Amino acid sequence: MAPKSAAYDVGMERHLDPGIRLVWVVSSLLMALIPVAGVAVAAIFGAPTWVTASLAAFSALALVAAVLGPFARYRRWSYQLTDHDLLVKRGVLTRIHRRIPRTRVQYVDIQQGPVERYLGLHTLIVYTAGAGLRAVAVPGLPDGVAEMLRSELLAWETESPETT
Repeated sequence: MAPKSAAYDVGMERHLDPGIRLVWVVSSLLMALIPVAGVAVAAIFGAPTWVTASLAAFSALALVAAVLGPFARYRRWSYQLTDHDLLVKRGVLTRIHRRIPRTRVQYVDIQQGPVERYLGLHTLIVYTAGAGLRAVAVPGLPDGVAEMLRSELLAWETESPETT
C-alpha cells in the first residue's frame, strides 16, 4: 500500500476551482459566435427572412447555453485520489464515472490555456497504459494543486512494494 502524502490529502473528494466556469464560458461564447456570424452573413447577403430569423433564434439559444452550460457542468465535476485509484465524475446529460488505477498511469501532463493562465488554473492530463494510451483530463486545478496531484500520481510508480 502506498503511503499517504503529506502534501496532498488522499481520499478526499474534491471539486474544481470555481474559476473554471469563466474558462468554460469564454470557450463556449467563442463557439457561439459561429451561429452569430451566420446571422450576420445571412442578413448581409439578403437571405429570406425566415432563414435569418431561424439563425437568430438558434444563435440566441447558443448564447444562453454558452453562459448557463458551464455552471451546470461545474456542479457535476469532481475527482478523488485514493490509495489505489484516481476517480473522476463528470457529465450533465450523461454521467461518467471513470476509475484510473494508479498502476496504469504512464505519464502525467499539466497544461494551461491563456484564460487558465490568467486565472492561475491548470489542467492535469493523465495517460494510462493499454488501449492506445487513453487520457483523462482534470481541469480547473489551482496553482500548486495540479503539481501536487501530478507528484502524488507519479510517486506511485517509483515506490517499491514493502516486504514483510
